[in-house]
Amino acid sequence: MELVMGKEFLIAVVAASSALGGVVISQGFSLLHSYFDREHQRKVLLRTKYEELANHLNDSIVWANELQRVTTLEELHARAQPIAARRAYTLTLLYFPLLKTHAERYVAASIVFQNAIVENFRPLDNVTAGAQAVKHNMQTFNAAGERFRSAREAFDYQIQECAHAYIAA
Repeated sequence: MELVMGKEFLIAVVAASSALGGVVISQGFSLLHSYFDREHQRKVLLRTKYEELANHLNDSIVWANELQRVTTLEELHARAQPIAARRAYTLTLLYFPLLKTHAERYVAASIVFQNAIVENFRPLDNVTAGAQAVKHNMQTFNAAGERFRSAREAFDYQIQECAHAYIAA
């Protein structure tokens, strides 16, 4: 009887161990799957934010062109701030530290360009802000424009160079 009881106990231990082992293995795979899923979601988020960053850079180029074409004080106030460049900078602070320095330089160049336009604007009928900046202070306007272009190109180049680190998904 003791031998039968020992066998039954051993069978019960083996069965319980098997069940417990199955649960542990199942949970392990579940945790591993969860980890890989979170990692994939993080990469998808980074890729999405990287696209958003590139779009803000493109929007900031449109902003510079629009700023030069304004002819009224109301238009100037509506477009004076380089909002897209600042949004791009914010994204670099939150998600893309490798791009932070170039984004800072780009925002600074955008502000210098903005100031070159705003400081030389006089509300004249149908004369664009860009034309006025050229007329009133061509050297400052050209220098600001060159700084803006150069900073944009450097930022754009850096976005392309760092893409591999951020968009793999």
